[in-house]
Order: sequence, then structure tokens, then C-alpha cells
Amino acid sequence: MARKICKNPPLSKVVKYSVDLGVTVEDDLVNAQEIADYLKSNIKIDNLKGNLGSDVMVTLNGTKHLVITTRLRLAKRYIKYLMKKVLKKMGILEYLKINATEKNTYKIKYLKSE
Repeated sequence: MARKICKNPPLSKVVKYSVDLGVTVEDDLVNAQEIADYLKSNIKIDNLKGNLGSDVMVTLNGTKHLVITTRLRLAKRYIKYLMKKVLKKMGILEYLKINATEKNTYKIKYLKSE
């Protein structure tokens, strides 16, 4: 009988990633709930989309902050990749950039035009 091996073992601590959607929400470019729903349905755990279970939670903190809480190994770069993907899908990635402000925090800003 084959034994199922978990590809993504749980970590000993909880890691929180946050994304500040301030500029985009204030200017009504995006709806924060739509981005949260997109992340819930597209984060891959063990090569399956939407397989979050109780180990990964995507929540809104207020109207401008998105918080991803995980007990599994999830790369910060993967969060940035998914955020860029959803902004590209909405057609506004050309005007925005995603910056890392702290170790586990991203902030969305406008590109400087000349």
C-alpha cells in the first residue's frame, strides 16, 4: 500500500503576510474582497488550487489591508506573483507597482510618471 507523503509539511510557527491595498481601494480601482476571493481560489497547496484547508487563511483587515496567515511553507514571492497576476487581469498593473516595505509586508503604489 502506497503511503501519501505531504509535500508541504507544517511549520512550527504561524507566518503572517500582509498586503496594503490603500491606493487602489481609495481611488476605487479595485475591490479588496475580489482580490481576497481571487487569492483564496488560486493559492496552490500541494499542487492543487484552492486547497487551503485550515492551514492558510486569507482575510481582510479593515478595507485596505489583506492578511494571509499560514502554517505551511508559502513564499512571500508567490504572494507577489499572485498579486501581480490579479492586477494584470484587471488591467491596471501598468500603472501600479508592488513594493516590499517590511519583511512580511507589501504595499501597492503608483508608478512615477515623467
